Amino acid sequence: MDDFLTPGDYVARPAMAVNLVIFTLANTEDLEQLARLEFVNGPGLESASLKFEKPIKHGWSLLVVTVRAPEKLLYELKDPGLSGGRVLPFGYVEDNETLIDTANRIARQKLGLYEQVKFREAGIFDKPRRTPGRRVVAFPFWGFADFRVLMKSLGGPERVGLELVNSEWLMENQFGHLLEEHDGLCRFGGRLLPSPGRNHTRVPSTEAPGNKGRRILAFDADDMVFAAWRKLRYAFTGPLDPFRFLKARVFADAFRFSDLKAFHDVARGEITQRDAFKRSILNRNFVTESSDIDKSRRGKPTNLWMMSGDIQKSLSEPDRKQPEDDLFR
Repeated sequence: MDDFLTPGDYVARPAMAVNLVIFTLANTEDLEQLARLEFVNGPGLESASLKFEKPIKHGWSLLVVTVRAPEKLLYELKDPGLSGGRVLPFGYVEDNETLIDTANRIARQKLGLYEQVKFREAGIFDKPRRTPGRRVVAFPFWGFADFRVLMKSLGGPERVGLELVNSEWLMENQFGHLLEEHDGLCRFGGRLLPSPGRNHTRVPSTEAPGNKGRRILAFDADDMVFAAWRKLRYAFTGPLDPFRFLKARVFADAFRFSDLKAFHDVARGEITQRDAFKRSILNRNFVTESSDIDKSRRGKPTNLWMMSGDIQKSLSEPDRKQPEDDLFR
């Protein structure tokens, strides 16, 4: 019986880490500002492109928060399969913490986010040699942050930045017809639609269009982002609305319906037909037409939309603390 109570020398004693996968949504103007400050990375977003006056045309874009890898690990990152020493925000679980406690502490200490992100688990990453020097079992948690809030966290000692996950431009110009073959596709990978002789096959980031066989982030962070992105897609599935599901406002008080469709498309990695999308949203009654008119863009003016009153009230209320047993349901 003692063998079950007292671990022997052969028993692994891994460290427990929590990684944060925090998504945000930005428009073209936001991306131009980020590129000038060198806070964003992705195809066509390098700050050098602005010096040559190449306009950014990505439209609405989904991004994920990254930080620079610790100096002691940079040597281990000299890998031809990597594009740079960027990783997801992470930290180790302390003795008196639950996993969700650790996630909130990392968000607070490294990003200055004080309970402004609703975190959910995104799996377990436990390959014995996934990190150099020591065995670490990682528990990624994912969430969504309002871009206006997240802007305050960029830069600083952690060199906090953003990596492009998906955009309107990428789907239309780089992915193109490949979207028809996939059940969602982004820079961090996708899943091929099942067909005779083929299962619902995972496409890793190294095989995603434009990545040229290279991983985007260090270690297995690409796989963590992909796992979290697949869960983000549920924001537009079923009876839930994306705002309450993500516990985030996403847009300003009023927005174009086309903006909501763009968010749907980049979050799910698919391009939907406009009228079909509008019908599906209006049937769920979580947006209502505003009295405001938008004349800021080319073409005829359009009515703006806003979240329903119930949703606005829900987002203004503090989130209910989840019992630990609910975290992994």
